[in-house]
Amino acid sequence: AAASPEPAEAAPDAAMDTGPTREPELPAQPASVRIDNPIEPSHMDLQAISRQERRFTDAQREWCVGEALIRSGFMIVPEDFIAGGDHAMALYLLESVPASD
Repeated sequence: AAASPEPAEAAPDAAMDTGPTREPELPAQPASVRIDNPIEPSHMDLQAISRQERRFTDAQREWCVGEALIRSGFMIVPEDFIAGGDHAMALYLLESVPASD
């Protein structure tokens, strides 16, 4: 009885070419989700913080200092701005005009 030959395995690089690769499609984000800057607090966040209902996260606080510097034309002193507390920082951002892109 002759042994039947074992099937030859294809070389790893011999896989079928499926054409150009595409990035996987991601589900659409709800309109309420901010995708431009996830650290930037929303208007609702700023309002809640200005009413002392919550506080900034550390990342949001850092972002706010940078944003306030830009909005003020670098006239604020970061230490003084932070010393005013989250409430005062949120009020400043709500009352000042964002820098135009």
